[in-house]
Amino acid sequence: MIRMRWLMASLMIAATLAGGPSWAQTWRPMPPEEAHLVVPVSAFGSGNIRRYVIDLNTTVRYERWVTPIDPSRRFFQLVLRESTAGVPVREEADLREFVVKSWGAEDATRFAWGEQGTIATPLGPSEYEHFSVGDIGCVAFQTFFGGMSSGGGSGNYPANALKGLYCDPVFRRIPDTDIQNTIPSIGVTAEVAR
Repeated sequence: MIRMRWLMASLMIAATLAGGPSWAQTWRPMPPEEAHLVVPVSAFGSGNIRRYVIDLNTTVRYERWVTPIDPSRRFFQLVLRESTAGVPVREEADLREFVVKSWGAEDATRFAWGEQGTIATPLGPSEYEHFSVGDIGCVAFQTFFGGMSSGGGSGNYPANALKGLYCDPVFRRIPDTDIQNTIPSIGVTAEVAR
């Protein structure tokens, strides 16, 4: 019980602080009608979803959805990064680093890592990796879409990125059928998908 309380407290702190362009940036609350993410109720339920946005400038926009930790149901975090003016924005492609930062952990050794895979989604291929914290099964995923933007001498970067993780206390390992139903159901508005 103490371990579960510690886990819940650390996740609440991490969910408040992490998950975006610069961990020191300020996320502002976002009304649902401004959302560019499209997430069906069947994916995570509808309770206590918090939505935030950062418009860094006219070239990039970050959107984050997060739910509080609830040991009786699944919880999640999604981060959408949009290159709004076709300007390349470097995006880290390391799922484990995304998980570590999202949870506010010091390093990846806190997590038990599992199988990796790729699944087709309406946005394009999505890479995923199983992980767990204690007895809670989780999956992290990322989808790069919208083509590539040239960064000149600094390389090419995906125009848009959708990253997320979700955990379900019911499972020690998220079933493959759950992944096949959940990840492809997460989309973006038509103006972003172009």
